[in-house]
Amino acid sequence: MAAPTKGLRSNPQNADPVTSITADLLAHFAGALSVSGVLAVGVFCLVPLVIPPLFGDRFEPATRLLPLFAVLAIVKGLEIAMYRLLYSVHKQTTYLWSVCRSSSTWIWRVGCSGDCLPHLSTC
Repeated sequence: MAAPTKGLRSNPQNADPVTSITADLLAHFAGALSVSGVLAVGVFCLVPLVIPPLFGDRFEPATRLLPLFAVLAIVKGLEIAMYRLLYSVHKQTTYLWSVCRSSSTWIWRVGCSGDCLPHLSTC
């Protein structure tokens, strides 16, 4: 008979709760950030090279916005890791309030400054 192996995945009954939460946290951060990192590198490096030959020179100005989307991909990866962590410790309302607060702050700042309205009318 083989000796029982020690480890979180092989014997979850004897696992320390802190170790379990830490392992989940690291797995969520690593998974979300690796996928968003690959996406960000692709958007930052590869897509600007593909847009002009694929769509023509008329779409070349769109390549200047792609670094911003690469940053957004990283931020979205962080958000995914954080909401998974908050859901795993039953803090859904904390996530809801943070999303509501950040969205309302952004809407209030843009709405009060009116900076985006002239840019939207140029389409």
